[in-house]
Amino acid sequence: MSGVGFWHWAQRDPARIAVVEPDGTRVSFGALADRVHRLAHALKALGLQPGDTIATVLRNRSECEEAFLAAFNCGWYYVPINYHGNADELTYILQNAEAKAVIVDAAFAAAVLPAI
Repeated sequence: MSGVGFWHWAQRDPARIAVVEPDGTRVSFGALADRVHRLAHALKALGLQPGDTIATVLRNRSECEEAFLAAFNCGWYYVPINYHGNADELTYILQNAEAKAVIVDAAFAAAVLPAI
């Protein structure tokens, strides 16, 4: 069934549930698509170009899908990083990925900032 994916449902049935968060909050395809577009535009405004890399240090929530879809649609590489990593591991991954942007859950900012 080609053509039946995220963007198909975001356009055809924006109220359809795309993600159920760990706390039970439901995120619709339409709401997630809006967030993907906002994130993509914000990162483009920072100067990201196709072929650049974005990295994430996030919990397993809809923000992961949001970042992945923005990266996929803009031609960026997407590097999800496990939030259990220490500063040395984070630094190694970020340097080797040549990440131009890092999206971080506020809960992990103190651990990630030194690595950036």
